[in-house]
Amino acid sequence: MRIDLKSIDPPWRRKNDTACASSFPKVVPVMIALLYSLSALGTTLDRLCNAGASRDHAMNHISQLSRESAALAVIDMQEAFRPVMQDFGEVASRIARAVDGARLLEVPVIITEQYPKGLKHTAAEIIARLPVELKPIEKTCFSSCGADGFLSQITSRNVKQVLVCGIEAHICVLQTSLDLLARGIEVYLLVDCITSRIPENKRAALARLTQAGAIQCTLEMALFEMMRTADAPQFKAIQALIR
Repeated sequence: MRIDLKSIDPPWRRKNDTACASSFPKVVPVMIALLYSLSALGTTLDRLCNAGASRDHAMNHISQLSRESAALAVIDMQEAFRPVMQDFGEVASRIARAVDGARLLEVPVIITEQYPKGLKHTAAEIIARLPVELKPIEKTCFSSCGADGFLSQITSRNVKQVLVCGIEAHICVLQTSLDLLARGIEVYLLVDCITSRIPENKRAALARLTQAGAIQCTLEMALFEMMRTADAPQFKAIQALIR
């Protein structure tokens, strides 16, 4: 919205309007200032609208998962949580299938463990599916991005998308995901492979991460999206995993 000041015919130019002519000198500066203010406001509103449209377009643009660009991060799925999480075994089993699927699709797998001296090691179901040479990254910081070796594994493999799963949704999963997003890495939350002791904490964490730009998906959704076609040589093996 722009105002063309040249197109305005001010009243003091009207020859037959002499009654109020004496008051015009006082009114003119106020009118000019007001018109310039309105013009500036219109320019500002235009810029804000354009910026909002650009931001909305960016938020609505969601990339597709690509096995060539992705990695699977299993966050702190450790045995000490088994007795205090009702769905621990179910989620651990799904994550084990996620590891199988990632290996079939040649997607790198990264495992972290939060203070394993106290919280024990990664769940047995998951460990059984890992290659012997894959060693979990031990940490004490809540975000895995602060642990030695985590980001280097991502950058060295040119990973642009991270499938995140594990526990707890509102602490280590949340902070790891926020740090990845801050570094420009796309985060895909495997919602059926993430949990917390209290369900409300998981719901709040997923809502916050979605607002921050993370993408919610399920394990089956992610595997088939990366596989792309039923002609893929991994199709039958992947299909067997999710049955």
